[in-house]
Amino acid sequence: MSTGKTIISICFIIFALNGSICAQELNQINNSTDELTVQRKNGGTIILKIPSKASFSQYDYWKTLLLDFQNALEKAKENIPRYEFFSISYIQGKTLKIEDSQNIITFDVKNDQNPRKKNVSALTDLKNNTILELHVSEIDELFDSSIAIEIDSAIAAIKSKKTDFLSNNRYFYDGLKNELKTNKAKVFPAMTLGGNLSFFQGKPLTEGRLGLGIIRNNKFLLLSNAFLIQYDDESKKEKLAYMLGPLFSYESFGAEFLVKISDKNELLKDLNTRLSLKYYHKLFMVSLDFYNYPELTPKFGISFGIGR
Repeated sequence: MSTGKTIISICFIIFALNGSICAQELNQINNSTDELTVQRKNGGTIILKIPSKASFSQYDYWKTLLLDFQNALEKAKENIPRYEFFSISYIQGKTLKIEDSQNIITFDVKNDQNPRKKNVSALTDLKNNTILELHVSEIDELFDSSIAIEIDSAIAAIKSKKTDFLSNNRYFYDGLKNELKTNKAKVFPAMTLGGNLSFFQGKPLTEGRLGLGIIRNNKFLLLSNAFLIQYDDESKKEKLAYMLGPLFSYESFGAEFLVKISDKNELLKDLNTRLSLKYYHKLFMVSLDFYNYPELTPKFGISFGIGR
């Protein structure tokens, strides 16, 4: 079996797996925001989203976003049709769009409040990745100065809460009760399959991969099993090696450290460890591999493949 045939077979296997590898990854929403929901005293709702792990108390671009929106809405107020039900989309410094919308009425059975129309205004700061949603009954509520005050009250309550590294933080603040609750993301078991075509010491190397572990909000913590195969034209033998170790990945980046468990026909010879720094784009992956890390002069390789 020639090296050329081996490479062709590898590529066929890798792309044949493309439809089934990492099915769980395809179902994960790339949700990289922390979120604060404020239940207002008047029955309305405010939802503030900022970049994950940013501090609500320090990342206050929402204040300028809200003020700019209110100013833009004030300028356009005389020309706004009096829709009973409406939706508003505002891109800071760019567009303000007001549309007639379908009827949505909410009833607060628990607190015996009057029914409220649910009209949603979505405010976006593209530069600072900040989103502010205002759920109101009447358009005049959007000018209410207490919006900022109630958000500040909720943020003050968050200060006493610890952030969770493995989870995007979700907070719910009840303005009537002055009470803060958190909603932690669930942990799910994960199994990932993958395949790589690597180039190491000037020769192609095939790698089959199996990962077992957990996933939480698009963060993977896996025990990676790597099966390395190389066909040697000179000896006419297949060289096989098996490596095992932890992998952590979040969104587009990952890091993995493997230890050699077995080696047939001296594929890796005296190379016993590998550190890999990975970049993901959808199902595809590129990896920089450092064999025998942390020695001062590790052997360098590069891999292309799919899956984790």
